[in-house]
Amino acid sequence: MYNCPTCNTELPINHPARAVGALLDFVKDHSWTVFDNYKVGQLVPISGFDISIAAIKSTYETGDVDVESFYGELPQGSEFEAFIVFKIGDAYYKKTGTGDSYGDVEWDGDLRQVTATPRTILEFK
Repeated sequence: MYNCPTCNTELPINHPARAVGALLDFVKDHSWTVFDNYKVGQLVPISGFDISIAAIKSTYETGDVDVESFYGELPQGSEFEAFIVFKIGDAYYKKTGTGDSYGDVEWDGDLRQVTATPRTILEFK
């Protein structure tokens, strides 16, 4: 049985909050850094729940910081936004953090429900 952390009422077995609770319990045992090497589409190994990685950014990507004068490397002390988006049923939850020039990520941001917004891209051949 899993109860709502806010109002303590019992939640149905398929309620997303049960899966979020299981995810948070998993993180207590492993820390958020366990997801640093996960790939999009990879399942989170939590028995009884369908949780997968919908998007992840835990490393520096071109465009995060102007590195033109630094030979393609991050200037010392630079930081960039890091995030992981979990797909739980039909819902998405985003955990944010901050990466730095040393390759470390601090998962110190919030875990919040987000919505997926489709984009249309025109390609000309």
